[in-house]
Amino acid sequence: MPNDLSSAVNEYLDGKNADGFLYSGPINRDNADRLVKLIDSRLDRRKNACVFITTFGGDPNAAYRIGRSLKANYRDGTILAILGGYCKSAGTLLVLCADELAFGCFGELGPLDTQIDKPNEILASESGLDLFQALKQIMESSFDSFEQQMISIIRHSGGAITTKVAAEIASSLTVGIFSPISAQVDPLRLGVVKRAIQIGLNYGNRLASSNVKEGTVEKLVNEYPAHGFVIDQIEARLLFKNVRSFDEGEIRILGFIEPLLRIPASDGNELASDLRMDFDRQKAAPEDPAETADQSIIGVEHAESDIEQHDDQEELSTIGAGRSGG
Repeated sequence: MPNDLSSAVNEYLDGKNADGFLYSGPINRDNADRLVKLIDSRLDRRKNACVFITTFGGDPNAAYRIGRSLKANYRDGTILAILGGYCKSAGTLLVLCADELAFGCFGELGPLDTQIDKPNEILASESGLDLFQALKQIMESSFDSFEQQMISIIRHSGGAITTKVAAEIASSLTVGIFSPISAQVDPLRLGVVKRAIQIGLNYGNRLASSNVKEGTVEKLVNEYPAHGFVIDQIEARLLFKNVRSFDEGEIRILGFIEPLLRIPASDGNELASDLRMDFDRQKAAPEDPAETADQSIIGVEHAESDIEQHDDQEELSTIGAGRSGG
């Protein structure tokens, strides 16, 4: 049994004949560029890919690019998404490309209702479904109001007022009540929201692997009541065909870097790693315990020549004892 992270990861990836990638942080264009470059530039590519990912979400366009890169480079193998913690919003969109999902006890996906900026607000967003749910509520309430008023008018008149006249009166009352409310709906914003929702549907259907059950993308976009809704392993089994708990190798790796795999790194401290490359570098490092103790497995301090060869990784943050709590 491996007693260090480097051995644990290498044994795990060797056993699955897989390349390994790790991403922790928000999903945006710059971070997607880094991860896609790592995926596309791997030379001695293996058949399969294992992706450790934790994120609160971000840009669906960036998530789509990462997913397309994984599908293009591992089209003849399988993609395994390994979820040790939060993988919300755009992260859930990304893992639709996976052929299998592995959940730790804190693994969590989320709905795909697109978040849009609130009008006249800074750094505030809302679900694209909010406006449509409001419209649905207005329609349902107005019909109920019309029906109740019409029936009440007929009943209280003792039949003296015909159904046609009662309907006209009830209609006028209902319009008077609900017109000021519906007038607040901006048709232009309604169109913007509609197009935003289509992003999740179109990207999701394009990325969806055979692991995604029929109707899953539509459910993720339209049917969950809140953007933060927890989709754990049990719920995920309703949406995906191949869902399992962590195996021994994944549990072993989690034991070394659980804080990294559970809570996404903050913006500016995000981590994108080609695990085989980083762990090979660690193996080649000096064996002096005093020296290796100060180096992290992922994002070690590169030599100057190493930085020149791997510009795409020079921003990787050090995951040492001080940051991981380990």
